[in-house]
Amino acid sequence: MTESEREQQIKLLEAQVQQLDYQIKELEIAAEEVKKAEGNVYKNVGTFLVEMSKDEALKDIEERKKGLIARKDVALKHINRLKKNEEGTE
Repeated sequence: MTESEREQQIKLLEAQVQQLDYQIKELEIAAEEVKKAEGNVYKNVGTFLVEMSKDEALKDIEERKKGLIARKDVALKHINRLKKNEEGTE
C-alpha cells in the first residue's frame, strides 16, 4: 500500500468514525426522548409504525448503540494500525 493510499484510507476511516459518533449521539437523544414518553412508543420499520413498550424500545436502542460502538472501535483500531505502519515505513 502506498503512502497516498494509506492516507486516503485513514481519512475515510476517520470520516466513518465521525459518522458513527453522530449516530451514537442520535441514539442517546432518542433514548432520552423514550424515557420521557408516557405509555408505549412507536418505531419506524420501513413504511410502517410498530407499537412497542418503552422497555423494548430502550433495549433496542441500547443494542443498536452497542453495535455502533463496536464498529467505531474496529475503525479506530484500523486507523491506529495504519498510522503505525506509516511510521514504520518512514
